Amino acid sequence: MLPARNGVGGIGHGIVSFSSAPRVSIVMANYNGGAFLDAAVRSVLRQTETSLELIVSDDGSTDDSLARAKAVARDDERLVLLQGGGRTGPAATRNRALAVARGAWVAVVDSDDYVHPERFERLLGAAEADGADITADDLLTFYQDGARAPHPHLRGDAAKRARWVDAAAYERSNRLLGAGPALGYLKPAWRRTLGARYNEALRIGEDSELVLRLLIAGARMRLYPDLGYLYRKHDASISHRLDRAAIDALDTAYADIDPGEDTALAAALRGNASARKDAACFTDLIAALKARDLRAALGVAVKRPSAALLLREPIAARLRPRKRPAPRRTAPRIALLSRQRIVGATNGSSAYVLAMASALKDAGFAVDYVGVSPHIFGRWAALRLRPEIATFDRYVVHGGVRFGDLVVARDPRLWLTSARAVIDLALRKVGLTLPGLSAPAAYEKTAPPTRAEILFTARQAPQDARAVLCDYAFLTRYAAYAMSPEAPAFVIMHDLLSGRVTDAREQAVTELDARTEFGLLGLADAVIAIQQEEAAKVRAALPRREI
Repeated sequence: MLPARNGVGGIGHGIVSFSSAPRVSIVMANYNGGAFLDAAVRSVLRQTETSLELIVSDDGSTDDSLARAKAVARDDERLVLLQGGGRTGPAATRNRALAVARGAWVAVVDSDDYVHPERFERLLGAAEADGADITADDLLTFYQDGARAPHPHLRGDAAKRARWVDAAAYERSNRLLGAGPALGYLKPAWRRTLGARYNEALRIGEDSELVLRLLIAGARMRLYPDLGYLYRKHDASISHRLDRAAIDALDTAYADIDPGEDTALAAALRGNASARKDAACFTDLIAALKARDLRAALGVAVKRPSAALLLREPIAARLRPRKRPAPRRTAPRIALLSRQRIVGATNGSSAYVLAMASALKDAGFAVDYVGVSPHIFGRWAALRLRPEIATFDRYVVHGGVRFGDLVVARDPRLWLTSARAVIDLALRKVGLTLPGLSAPAAYEKTAPPTRAEILFTARQAPQDARAVLCDYAFLTRYAAYAMSPEAPAFVIMHDLLSGRVTDAREQAVTELDARTEFGLLGLADAVIAIQQEEAAKVRAALPRREI
């Protein structure tokens, strides 16, 4: 039994029988991941691509991981649990899942990470349209302790447009302890017909070694800049841990890789072999420094100076200013994500949100208003805040700087737009018009999130939020980027927009159909309606959501 495929691009909220193989099998290796597994499992089972199975392959956990996974799934038969007899490592644990996977595609999600609810629908749809065999999207790294601001992995052209990646380019990017964004860190999906299996001798770098073998065998890889994968860094993370044994295993694995007549790949393999030697000597250097054995450390540095140069990164990391810890607050925090210009109780929807924030404040919560888009300014370069905004504990707008009760735009182009609007209004008062001088701001509340808006949301929303409030259905796409994966998302529906008559200026709302709107509402854990009649309609369309 699988959720019905309806809503935004196939978001599911009902239950239907499903006998054929799923579109994608998601493999999740787990070892004592109880602290984060709930969010990982929930994010997969809440995908808009409902034709999936989630295979949680356990590596001999001693905590309550599997019980947590079952509790989150709530009898969802798409969850498959595999229990191992003892510790075998992530590669072998994933191979057990691959052996039973039935999907046309296979994808990897780690048990301490999570994914955007639309990730697999978008990623697999694009890959199939382009004829790719392997695909990956960008990942957004966030730090559990808040020591650094969230940041994307890809940079430059790769962060702007989709591109093909061949074996040589892939291998060049994966230099051990290199400075550039290694593509091996991305979490791939591939066609199951490729018959991929992990090298079980590897404890690090198993993903990149597997993908490289597939590329050499002729598979085509397509890379997309979408921020679909949310990568959590925490004290127990193992991906950044390096030692001699792990490097030796990589040397052994790559010794069996034949580049054939691909000279570019051969050069990349030689370069990475040299980088692994540097990394091995670097681990010896670090061990000597930790033991305060300066003679041994100097010996390593003299023998391989290129390894000593790798010290620049840890030294730079220590010198790099750390993100200031947020002020200690005793009140539990709630993130309000909005594209609405809330400067006071100036209209019905603003008054409603402010009343809700005030009620939450009275109940002991602190509410942060996060204006996720610079389009909140419209065509005016400044927002004047009314006294009632004080109900928010914090008030930030993308592209703006706050000075007391004034928020001013940073973009100088907006100041020019404002000047033109002022001139246009002055001329109209004396009966003059200049066509093209100024125009109302475009209706942008319905636009999909941009990369800049995603990063602003990730960096400005309180990472310790107890809940995420989405102001209108369109904001549910931002909720995953609030970097509070354990917090439930609520959507303030306001009106049921697909049933509302709007003016021409709100063309995007006019064209919103019920299927799409219910899909957007379904991206949240709960929907807040303002009238019983509309609540009943939503409850009928989303029977598995709290209304």
